[in-house]
Amino acid sequence: VADAWLSVDDTDPFRRLMRRLQATARKLTSWSARTIGNVQHKLALSRERLLRFDKAQEDRTLSAHEEWLRKQIKGSYLGLASLERTIARQRARIATLKDGDANTSFIHRQCSYRRQKNRVHSLNVDDRTLTDHADMASAAFAHFDELLGTAVDRDRTLDL
Repeated sequence: VADAWLSVDDTDPFRRLMRRLQATARKLTSWSARTIGNVQHKLALSRERLLRFDKAQEDRTLSAHEEWLRKQIKGSYLGLASLERTIARQRARIATLKDGDANTSFIHRQCSYRRQKNRVHSLNVDDRTLTDHADMASAAFAHFDELLGTAVDRDRTLDL
């Protein structure tokens, strides 16, 4: 990442930032392809190897080396399956976003949902349940006015 970030040199700071991010994204994409590769292909290979070990185990007992190798493949298979589920979950989340949604409507939908979730539907004040917005506002004002009190007139003020 550091090599990709430092590989770009431009005098315009905004263009430099954009090109650095692009270079870093390209390097990370190629690193991911080299390191992780095709997850589905690796899963299929691991599944095939495990199947062969299982069939061999039905006919005979596996040697210590074969048992160790089977455990290694099984661990790799479980890790790849978890990675595949994570990738699928991320793709499903991104697939719900349309072009341009990432900045506006998706965020507005989330904020609207959060606003509805955080809404106060009723207040209990002196054995009464208030549901009207104006009644709840006046009850809240009265409560905090009682807690905080009123401002005292001062002899001197700052003229800002």
